Amino acid sequence: MPLNGTRVRLADTSPDTVRTSLTSSGISSDVHEVPATLEEKMTVIDRRPTPQHPGR
Repeated sequence: MPLNGTRVRLADTSPDTVRTSLTSSGISSDVHEVPATLEEKMTVIDRRPTPQHPGR
């Protein structure tokens, strides 16, 4: 069953990584890099390891 018109945004992930993961799962796709939204940038910053939370 084809799923058309679906878009997924992944913050801080390279297009090649996404493309490889989808292809290895048998999913055909068009992968494009787009500018991050402010919310996506803040999520990436919040997930970065800090001295208090090195395992993030």
